[in-house]
Formats: sequence, C-alpha cells, structure tokens
Amino acid sequence: MSYLILARSFSDMETVCNEVRQLLHYRHHCMTDVLGIWFDPDLVDRVPEVLPTAVPTAPTIHVVETIGISGRWVLCRLSGDVHRQNDLLHSLALTVCPKVHSHSASDS
Repeated sequence: MSYLILARSFSDMETVCNEVRQLLHYRHHCMTDVLGIWFDPDLVDRVPEVLPTAVPTAPTIHVVETIGISGRWVLCRLSGDVHRQNDLLHSLALTVCPKVHSHSASDS
C-alpha cells in the first residue's frame, strides 16, 4: 500500500508529518509507506481521482481513498503500479502542469 501526502505549504511540514505519522500508526501503517509530500494548495482542495503516469503504457495510478484535515493536508492512498518516487513526482507534475509538459514534448 502506498500513500502520498498533499500539503498546503512547506511551512506546515513538521506538523503535517507528525499528524500523518499518528494517523498511520492508528491505522497500523508507517511513514515508510508514504512515497512523498507534494506541496500545492490547489491539490489539497481538489484531489485528482487519477494521476497520469510518466510512461503512457504504465498502469494508471488511482487515488482510492483520502483523509486529512480540511485545507491543510490530505493523505491519499494510491492503487496502481507505484514503485518509484520519481515516477510519482513526474505524474504529479503532469497533473499540475500539463501545458508545460505538452509544450516541452512538442519542442523535442
């Protein structure tokens, strides 16, 4: 099981990590199940249901469950083939900045 934390701002990181750690402990999981933290106030308010993958033939990454403190952070449980942190971060970059990615791909 893999998780991703979406947080409003970097300044809340210590608090967010402590709160998520407590939640995961309660649910019998640990912080090693968390692939990363993505800081973006817009994504905290509108969590995508599906993250585009870095490789078109790769399986889709679905956000199957979310829990958090409204407006501060969201812990997303992910399904799909999420093995590497870089793939997940690239997928998020595609979600947040699709125009930038499509522009850079057409420049190649």
